[in-house]
Amino acid sequence: MKNVLKILFLLPIILITSCNEDDYETPPSFTDLFITMSSGANEVRDSEVNQFFSFSDISAGALVTEWTIPENSFFLEGPIPNNLPNHDNYIKEPITNVSNEKTVSILFKKGNSDTRIKYYGEFADSTSYRYNIFDTETNTSIEDTIATVNVNGVWVAEHEFSLDVYDTVVAKPEIRYLNETIIDYESNSAVTLNLGDQLIVEDLSNFIENNNARPELTTWRIVTNVEDEDDRVTIFSSTLERGSDFEKRIIDTIPFNSVGDFKIELLARRERTETLNASVDTFIIPTVFSVVP
Repeated sequence: MKNVLKILFLLPIILITSCNEDDYETPPSFTDLFITMSSGANEVRDSEVNQFFSFSDISAGALVTEWTIPENSFFLEGPIPNNLPNHDNYIKEPITNVSNEKTVSILFKKGNSDTRIKYYGEFADSTSYRYNIFDTETNTSIEDTIATVNVNGVWVAEHEFSLDVYDTVVAKPEIRYLNETIIDYESNSAVTLNLGDQLIVEDLSNFIENNNARPELTTWRIVTNVEDEDDRVTIFSSTLERGSDFEKRIIDTIPFNSVGDFKIELLARRERTETLNASVDTFIIPTVFSVVP
């Protein structure tokens, strides 16, 4: 009987001791810094306006994780569909440029070829992480390293990830006579041409200030001047390719070989890639070009 009483007396003590041991947080026994990105193994890390890019800190032994994003970008909360033209409804409230989440999805509202996402992490032991990036200057793959530094007894990792965020394509035409005189289509509602006359056209879409959309294709059309776009007839069409030479000027000459009233249309386009959607914009010059015999 005495033995039974001793066991019953010791049992609560054992239970209390067990609970206290569970509450004790032991330091991480293993430390390993590791970041994953929505680009996967792709060394080219890009995104576009109104789309998002994701980072995940899946490090072992991370004590603190912090992400800082630039202006014109927002943290999203999900699950977030990938096939939407706009993700504004998923912007996380309250709006802030700092997050301590392990995984963050970042929405961009302005293009910038050097968009910087800052990472900060604290660890109980030294560690490092190596990943490859594509160097656009040398067109080669190079290795970048995130290594911890001991700061007051804590191992700190700080790094800036660079993304190439593309703007939306905006078409911008320039029309000139053969003598290089520019036609101000915003002020001239009508221009009279003789049958067989030609005009110089230049696509300035790639040179718009603060727009890095980088359209690759230029299409010029001369169309009949009718109110309903579906009823317009194309009497001339020309497509030129800029390719990857984004400093290249796209200049063409278009002929007017039919009598009547016409308008000039510019279509600027960036093609779809594995990571970017196609971006297309059409600008119809408001000036009516009247061709007479």
